[in-house]
Amino acid sequence: MKTTIKKNKVNILWVARLLIIFMALSSVGVLAQSSTTGTASPYPNRPIVLVAPFPPGHITDSECRKIAPLLAEALGQPVTVENWPGKGGTVALEKISVIKALQSLERCDVALLMLDASEGVLALDATIAGYAHEGGRAMMLAVNKW
Repeated sequence: MKTTIKKNKVNILWVARLLIIFMALSSVGVLAQSSTTGTASPYPNRPIVLVAPFPPGHITDSECRKIAPLLAEALGQPVTVENWPGKGGTVALEKISVIKALQSLERCDVALLMLDASEGVLALDATIAGYAHEGGRAMMLAVNKW
């Protein structure tokens, strides 16, 4: 009986998480479409990559592969699933943060790099600072002292 309840809770949590992701993607699309003019292309306007931060065969991978066709149909763009396993999902998170940072650096004039003094300068911080420097961007450092 306890295992059935636990399984049901896990399934409900996964469904809830997927629903939240779907709603977030849908609302972003609605907001982007409502703020564009008639000549702009609809959002999203290119293929979507859904990142599964665990290896193929893991529950996260299988759930991503189940939701990908639904997202593709709802958003009107192809959705592919890529697995970026490692360190309990940390590798995927770091890759995505670097990608988003690079996209932001391409559009900015001044880069703001926030560092945690208790952690020191991490490799990821140094990588992003290097990209900002290579791109010729002015850079401001903010350091918390706690």
